[in-house]
Amino acid sequence: MFEPLLVAAWTACRKHSLHQGGVRLQLRTGKSLFAMTDSPAIRHSIARLAKARDALKRLECSKTLDETESAWLDLLMAGNGVYSKLEQGCKCNGKAMAWFGRAKKARKDDPLLSYMHHARNSDEHGIEDITKRVKAGDATITIREPFDPSKLEGVQLFVGTDNRGNVHVKSSNEDVVSTVMYNRPSITLVQVKDPRFNDSFNPPYEHLGIKLTDISPASIGGLFVQYITKLIDDAISFGI
Repeated sequence: MFEPLLVAAWTACRKHSLHQGGVRLQLRTGKSLFAMTDSPAIRHSIARLAKARDALKRLECSKTLDETESAWLDLLMAGNGVYSKLEQGCKCNGKAMAWFGRAKKARKDDPLLSYMHHARNSDEHGIEDITKRVKAGDATITIREPFDPSKLEGVQLFVGTDNRGNVHVKSSNEDVVSTVMYNRPSITLVQVKDPRFNDSFNPPYEHLGIKLTDISPASIGGLFVQYITKLIDDAISFGI
């Protein structure tokens, strides 16, 4: 209920400013403090953020695989839309353009941000699936990026089944070869191919220099929403 109120409050502030010569309104959203100015880029970015937060809530509470897939796609579209709106708002502002250049480089260099960007492009411009459905009792084994054959030396994989036929896997070094077991039907992230770059991108195992142990859509989506919230804060400080 909070996000629509946030946008409505912005609209009211903007209308009031036409008669009073400008009003500055601050609204606290979680741990973030947005300073509202008469900026279309910020207004549209906040609207996209509200949609991304709504998608994250649906992702965390989804009861079916269809609901999970739908929420994930909505989060990708809305969250990445923040970048597009902020980029438009940076034009004709040299200081802001320099800041956005650094933001784009951070998105390119960070495994999680890069994955979210290219997963969105893959869904928008390609025809390959960007998620995979797994059954209860399934397990996945993934060699983590960046791939280095020398790291595989000495790594042992233990594979077995329980009395109900569920697969159990374990790696002697989860930082090199990670394993996940599923006790219920789930949606997993997969390698995505971005047609615009003609390149493929693996699910992230690191974000802001911190290794990730949970790469479920809900966990990755939550980190992404946190990041774009701060991104909007930073944009405001640069006068966008």
